[in-house]
Amino acid sequence: MKNVQVEIRQILRDKTPRHRGQWLSLDDRLVVYWGMTRAWSVRYTARALGCSASAVQQHRMRYYDDPRLVFELPLYSKTDTRAYTCRICEETRSTKTRVQRHILGHGMPHEMARDCSLSGAQPTL
Repeated sequence: MKNVQVEIRQILRDKTPRHRGQWLSLDDRLVVYWGMTRAWSVRYTARALGCSASAVQQHRMRYYDDPRLVFELPLYSKTDTRAYTCRICEETRSTKTRVQRHILGHGMPHEMARDCSLSGAQPTL
């Protein structure tokens, strides 16, 4: 599987004109999260995608409200050695949980990535 950065370049290069009210596709949501990992502003991401800043902001807030939505994106892959590779930075982690927390750490504060629930159950305080 190729690096996400290569995929992002291809998505932005090959994007088609957007119609008003059109939902963000999986590729668009991948660009939104990539922008979060690179500290892109909402306006910069919206301009790159050719959509409204409010659509980008809405998806960013959804990722903060429910971080598990990030895992709908193709951000990690399984290697032959029963390990998982982060497609953002190419680092390898030994378990799926570790790579998921690692991926969350790219786009969110470390404390948020460390303490969020990956299973859907609310963490105890």
